Amino acid sequence: MKKKRLLRKCPNCGGTGFRETSVDHEIRVGTTVAWAGIPAAECLSCHERFADGPALVQAELAMAQMLSHYAPTPDAFRFLRAVLRMKAGELADLFDVAPETVSRWENGKRAIDPASWAHLCGMLKDRIEERTTTWDRLREAKAARGKRAPKRLRLKFKLAT
Repeated sequence: MKKKRLLRKCPNCGGTGFRETSVDHEIRVGTTVAWAGIPAAECLSCHERFADGPALVQAELAMAQMLSHYAPTPDAFRFLRAVLRMKAGELADLFDVAPETVSRWENGKRAIDPASWAHLCGMLKDRIEERTTTWDRLREAKAARGKRAPKRLRLKFKLAT
């Protein structure tokens, strides 16, 4: 099977000749730094390098997965949300908190709720494993919050003698 080329034409100079190479990609989250060698194409005319997008996404997911195994930090929380491509308001809505709460978690002005961290890590694991279990549970809980609970329930029991 022939390997698919990243580019047909260089967006920088218009050249059509490329060679396979890699670029070092640094991912910095707070004080944690990771490097990844990302597959890339180098233009033979201008020597510009173009990284493979899906490989960049995989590197970010790997960093997020590593961070999910440690205690939450504001930087890690923000990074995981960004890797999941979620806006702070969307996450707040899903977690049933105010958008300001997510902002305070991400800026270190409030301690990160352990349950919310666990949900965020579960959502990341779902993304990596290409499933939606945690997402589905959170959406179901959100839908259930929207339904009005009965004010009073009357249960009748008969005891067997």
